[in-house]
Amino acid sequence: MLRSSRKTWIQPGTIAHIPVKSTYTGHGFITGRPPLYDNRGVQVAQGPAIMVVGEPLTVQVMHLGVTPLWLTTDMTVGCIDPYEGPTYKVSPDELKGRDGTAKEEKDSPLSGVDVSSVPEDWSGALKALLKRHASPPGW
Repeated sequence: MLRSSRKTWIQPGTIAHIPVKSTYTGHGFITGRPPLYDNRGVQVAQGPAIMVVGEPLTVQVMHLGVTPLWLTTDMTVGCIDPYEGPTYKVSPDELKGRDGTAKEEKDSPLSGVDVSSVPEDWSGALKALLKRHASPPGW
């Protein structure tokens, strides 16, 4: 069960990000609680997540009702069920396409990033990704 970790107002017609807590730890799949949608008009975003002991997880909710909702810490927002599937996926072709051979990727600076523990066949793609999303100098 996922419960709100703090009291929160959710206004009608908005998308909110609320911290939730659970006794479950590990990889899981988040689903909404049907009565919360049926009775209050609140839809919880579904998807894979990783719960860590003592840390709240932020979930996205959309309020489709017409009156503001006071979400308290004793309300169950949704559920998290054990999930063993992938939480993300990169195809081998996409990984090869990100091997750092593009000119703009070669010219980008990579300062202060230790990639020594990255497997050799992934290092080119990781370096390209870091270079692509690096901040310009002076930021």
